[in-house]
Amino acid sequence: MNAKNTTAAILALAAWTMTAYAAEIKLVAPAPGATVSLLSPSEKLWREATRESRNEFLSGKTPQTRKIGRKPCPVRLEWTGTGDVFNVRVTKRGSGDAWFQAEVQTNVVEVWNLEVAKVYDWEVRGGGSCAKGTFQTEDAAPRVIVIPQSDGTVQGRNMRDIGGLVVAGRRVKQGMVFRSARLNGNAKQENGKPVAAGAPVLTKDGVSYMRERLGIKTDLDLRTDKECFGMTGSPLGEGVAWAHIPSRAYSRMFDSRGKAACGKCLRLFLDAANYPIDIHCFGGVDRAASLVVILQGILGFPEDEIWQDYQFSSAKSGFSPKEGSKCLQTFSEFLKGFDQYDGATLDERIRKYVIDLGFTEADIEKIRTILLEETFSAALASEGRVDAAKCAAETSAVGGLSCAKGGVSKAEYLDLVEAAVSAYPEDHVAEYIDDADINGTPRGLSLERPRKRVLVNTLKGASAH
Repeated sequence: MNAKNTTAAILALAAWTMTAYAAEIKLVAPAPGATVSLLSPSEKLWREATRESRNEFLSGKTPQTRKIGRKPCPVRLEWTGTGDVFNVRVTKRGSGDAWFQAEVQTNVVEVWNLEVAKVYDWEVRGGGSCAKGTFQTEDAAPRVIVIPQSDGTVQGRNMRDIGGLVVAGRRVKQGMVFRSARLNGNAKQENGKPVAAGAPVLTKDGVSYMRERLGIKTDLDLRTDKECFGMTGSPLGEGVAWAHIPSRAYSRMFDSRGKAACGKCLRLFLDAANYPIDIHCFGGVDRAASLVVILQGILGFPEDEIWQDYQFSSAKSGFSPKEGSKCLQTFSEFLKGFDQYDGATLDERIRKYVIDLGFTEADIEKIRTILLEETFSAALASEGRVDAAKCAAETSAVGGLSCAKGGVSKAEYLDLVEAAVSAYPEDHVAEYIDDADINGTPRGLSLERPRKRVLVNTLKGASAH
């Protein structure tokens, strides 16, 4: 090779090297393994406040606005690298389907509506380069839902997932039941009489997102016949069942019409084929909230969590102090109405109300089975990873790894942890060890806290593999 050809080859190699280096993608944020928040700062402050503070906020006794904003926080993905187009993919750990996938011409995207307390893998491809990362979402319910639009904006519908919270050791499944405001307007009226079905409120992007991404199968519409005049099906279109059940709210849930409507609604939740379900009325604050309270009682929500969820809707709606005070009083009277039923706690009394509607304990347990995640040991047993007999006596009140009545040996406990690490690297982490505690001690054995913390870290560390 002569000197001229050698020089050309060197220059070509240098140019290729510089191009490859320039095109190399490097992930910037979130940092590897970082925990990201899905709630806005004001939503987090609201979530962490006491019930009394939230009441003062809504009734105007604090010098703050009573509106906490309609948008949660997206997860912002950033990277460096050059290229005309980048393909971005975000997948929940353990799920084969991408939650988000898009081709973009920028080095940043925002991803909305991820589930709480989950691990997500993400990758960016472009210019012949690929980079992969992982992050986890904060364990902080509620999961607030917005509807992304093709122009980059989002549409708020006072929509939330009722799942995400850990109740008595079992997390409420996400993506199963949503609550929202109306999916179309109330009927058009002339001279006080309805004359035509209400106008759309969802864009084409919104309809597509609720059908395809959220997967809504049942539109549970609690509005009156007058409000729904002229409607023959769900605004989400064919393939989504429109369950129109005119319902009552608050204390009227205890009269004959309220009970009949509530019972008819709850029957929908006994059939797993009906999920995911979106519950809505007009604003998503009164009738929808009242039915959600019944579901929360069935699932075992503590009273303060029931209050928090209702107050969250009120704050999102930006009520005036007068409106806020009235809503709080009405809701308080509603919850006191369950005092006519036996039970030491509100959720127990709500379940007695459900029995009064004509349901059985087996019906209640069926709804719980559909909407509550399995405990660690029950899931492992169902897959043949541990002895099912050891799990038979496990109670729903304690969803820990130590699952035999009367306790298990330390060796058995550690075997369960090892099986858990291999079977569920992240979806169930510290809570299932923490929930095995009774006064700081797992059932039936003494396991010092430093050792327990090692097990927790082992589970967390497994998420990186």
